Amino acid sequence: MKKALLVVGNPLKGDDSVAIKLGEMIEKLEGWRVFFGNDTPEDEVFKLKKYSPDLVVVADAVIGIEGAEFLSLQKDANYLYSTHNIPLYLIIEFIKEFCDNVLFLGIGVDEKNLGKITFEVSNRALNSLNEAFNKLNDSF
Repeated sequence: MKKALLVVGNPLKGDDSVAIKLGEMIEKLEGWRVFFGNDTPEDEVFKLKKYSPDLVVVADAVIGIEGAEFLSLQKDANYLYSTHNIPLYLIIEFIKEFCDNVLFLGIGVDEKNLGKITFEVSNRALNSLNEAFNKLNDSF
């Protein structure tokens, strides 16, 4: 099975970097290919399509959850899951056109550590990061 992880976030914005850190951890595992979407995940979609994976996991920082959870993104969701130009639910819908198995992995973060420019990641985000890593490593 060809597995791909698309990570979204900004490494200069504290907890928003948590999915990027997940990608750095996962790319050391055999069997995964990581696509670093950073602030513009839409830039990686055509590379992802060319790779032709059987499974795509899209990961991003999420406000309003504890730990790490597989979520169904909806236009009217009551949690904040994207600070990016194109909402992730639209990117995921596009990915579903070429991959049948697409999941969104939300990584819980501290809202207070998102807006400022810093490399510091909160303990809450680090705990969520470890949970996200274990979910991917154990589940697939």
